Amino acid sequence: DRLLSRGAAGREYAKTVAPTVAVLAHEWLLDEPFRFFDGGIFSLVLAASRNGEPCVLKLVPPWMSYEQERAALTAWAGNGSPDLLESDPDRRALLLSFIAPGERFSDIDHERVTRLAQQIHLDPNRIDSGIVAALPSQEQAVAQRCATARQALLDMPDRGTEAEITVAERRMYDLVSSRPSDRVVHGDFQVRNILTCERQQLVAIDPAWACIGDPAMDLAMWAVSHGHAVDPFEIAAECARLYDLDPDRVRRWTRELAVVECFMGKSSRVKNLRNWLEA
Repeated sequence: DRLLSRGAAGREYAKTVAPTVAVLAHEWLLDEPFRFFDGGIFSLVLAASRNGEPCVLKLVPPWMSYEQERAALTAWAGNGSPDLLESDPDRRALLLSFIAPGERFSDIDHERVTRLAQQIHLDPNRIDSGIVAALPSQEQAVAQRCATARQALLDMPDRGTEAEITVAERRMYDLVSSRPSDRVVHGDFQVRNILTCERQQLVAIDPAWACIGDPAMDLAMWAVSHGHAVDPFEIAAECARLYDLDPDRVRRWTRELAVVECFMGKSSRVKNLRNWLEA
């Protein structure tokens, strides 16, 4: 259904899924059968196994970023993330280690989440230059997020106005230009993308919007994704303290990301964010 909602492009891509899975199963020695995971909001995610060990096969459609996710997972090398077992850029496929128990981490435990953020926020000067080259600038990542919000507005015009997105985008560009340091940033560091893990406690998944830039962005996204339970500014301040970042900078990121999320998030969360922004 997600593919068909993309119109002609989705229908054409859907025709390639079964042949692609068959080829990858042969080349990567995967056991059959496969089953689709629940979730996979933007990509196709299948439960698989190899030599009896569970793993995850992810197919990234052409309208989503593949290289960003592949580069981030390569940089992290299974530290705070799933292991990248195989990749096929031509088929836009990733084979990932299975995360168990793999439940969404919705607890208000900001210390553990902040430690995870610090773990994945690598210094780009200390990783392979080829990986860094595959990750966009944070300016590009902000533009990517805001373009997605504008597209969502076309489908849901009652969510707000394009002017709101434009103002938030400009303010985020200001934050990017004044950033004190560069790190590998997840780009969508929110509840649905942080899972419990027996081996690592927590891992971050789906870095499709990973970039090089201000790490405060990730802490702000975590605060926004918890906006239904606690004032996002309170979460932002606590995470900034734990990480030793400027709390005002994290709060500013939080406000602008909350504006953009009003055009992209689930209806229930959007209502809560709107009420908070307008209070």
